Amino acid sequence: MGDLGELPGGLWTLSAAFLTAVASVTVAVLPRWAQTRERIRERYAASTEILAAWIELPYRIARRTSDDPTTLGSLATRGHDLQEDTANMLAWVASDSRVMGDLYTRVVTVVRRRCGSSAQSAWCRPSTATPSMMNVGSLIEGQHELIELLTAWARQAAIRVGASRVLLWLPTRILLAGSWNRSARLDKILRRLE
Repeated sequence: MGDLGELPGGLWTLSAAFLTAVASVTVAVLPRWAQTRERIRERYAASTEILAAWIELPYRIARRTSDDPTTLGSLATRGHDLQEDTANMLAWVASDSRVMGDLYTRVVTVVRRRCGSSAQSAWCRPSTATPSMMNVGSLIEGQHELIELLTAWARQAAIRVGASRVLLWLPTRILLAGSWNRSARLDKILRRLE
């Protein structure tokens, strides 16, 4: 029985049935898995867009062209929508991953603190009456650090949903006992800004 050709017929049938079942499951599961990963990737991209919107908010306020009720109402609505989107995203990220939820909460706290005080200052500025008044300069203290933080968050989110997560999942789980997705760079930036 050293030759594969000498296997009993029942074993060949069982092996063929097993391989067919594995192939069927793979064909059925793989597209769903890919769709799920894509939806998660889109949500993490939206989490980064929310951070960028917070950084942009003081500039939108400072560059308002009028102080009429319609303009002010539009900006106030944008701020309220941003707060609501942020709360929803905090909940979603926390439900996807406890570690990512903790990191995103810290990132959002830093961004909102910096941008919130800048938005308050921007409301005190007069509305822009001329094109040259659109050049408002840097409104946010440490804005380059916030951009660095946003970039580090986006990279961490990419690790969470990217191919590297799948390829590195088992070895990193074994070697790092579950701390694989803590970004040292992101954590360093957060400690500096908190």
